[in-house]
Amino acid sequence: MSVLRNATAKQYLSIIKKYKLSRCLILRFLVISLSLSASSSYAQSQPAPPQRQALVKVAYDGLYYFLYQAFQDSAFVEKLNLQERQMMAGIETVLEQAHALRWFKENKILHYEKPSNPKVYTFAYVDLANEVVQMDTLDLQAPALVFSNDRERFQNLKPGEPERTAKTFPAFSKAIEINIFRLNDPNIRFDLGDAVSLLVHEYGHKLDHLKTQSAVDSLAVKLGDFIRSRTTTTEVSPGFKVSSLIFKNFKFESWLDFGLFRGLVDFKTGLPRPNGPYLPQNRLPIFDGQGFYLWSEFNGESTDLTKDFFKKVMKKKLIGRDFADEQYYHFVDQSILAVESFEVKSDAVHPQQIQFKFNLAQLSTQQGYITKAVA
Repeated sequence: MSVLRNATAKQYLSIIKKYKLSRCLILRFLVISLSLSASSSYAQSQPAPPQRQALVKVAYDGLYYFLYQAFQDSAFVEKLNLQERQMMAGIETVLEQAHALRWFKENKILHYEKPSNPKVYTFAYVDLANEVVQMDTLDLQAPALVFSNDRERFQNLKPGEPERTAKTFPAFSKAIEINIFRLNDPNIRFDLGDAVSLLVHEYGHKLDHLKTQSAVDSLAVKLGDFIRSRTTTTEVSPGFKVSSLIFKNFKFESWLDFGLFRGLVDFKTGLPRPNGPYLPQNRLPIFDGQGFYLWSEFNGESTDLTKDFFKKVMKKKLIGRDFADEQYYHFVDQSILAVESFEVKSDAVHPQQIQFKFNLAQLSTQQGYITKAVA
């Protein structure tokens, strides 16, 4: 979309305003300092067994966004062979569905039986052209993440096979189960990259007969390395580390191309086409709460600080409701943080306080979802 390429923040806002898109997108660039308290476990002085569940949860919550960013990285994609690209596209499709279903549930967006086919459930939203777009669901439940202490559930799944760290089944809704004993084995190295590799492997099973196992496994390793290359770790004090994952230069023009702007842009010329004709759109990928990830490690225990960070930053909404009043709409915001720089410092007076200084862009959209069946 050449009209948005290489534009400054002020130019983006001008373009958005010109084409009456301000109700859906607002940017704000901020420099903020804040403090987060470390977990109470940091008061411990004796090393404890590793507790890595938080790392897997970070990977589980962000995996769809991670794959999206990897697809946007031409250097990464060029390193993939054809089968790996096919597996990545398939897994991304599964994750898009799973992530959307979780988000719909968290935001209490109702689904309903599709009028044209009562056996199919659908969600519906209102797009920029005030048209209703329906998204049929493969299933009513996204695969949950379950941590299990029952080692027997991960043993002897195949003759001669060692105990597994995780398992799932091809059915879309089947949970991804994690073996806590293996996950927290102090003899096994495990970081966020490993958590990503583990879940990519498990989501690969959801492809069922379309899966090429060797390609899924090699893709999982490459995606793990991709995450490590973008992770920065700071040792705040002996045994206490804070890590952050940043995806710089979020290509939100590609994000909008895939959803909001489709039908408003002539893809042959890349120029806006506000007078139509209207074309059906894809649903805008849901990346609410994504873009920046923060966690700490102390004496083997990992703690996810991402949600606390988001709460501190997003106390004020950047957008307001300006859709026409409609009793069947349910308005939902989603926000992404694009962090350009990030610095971690410890407080000399209060060592359990961590100072975070950063420069970021906040991208917010608002969409109206239908809460009653439509024809």
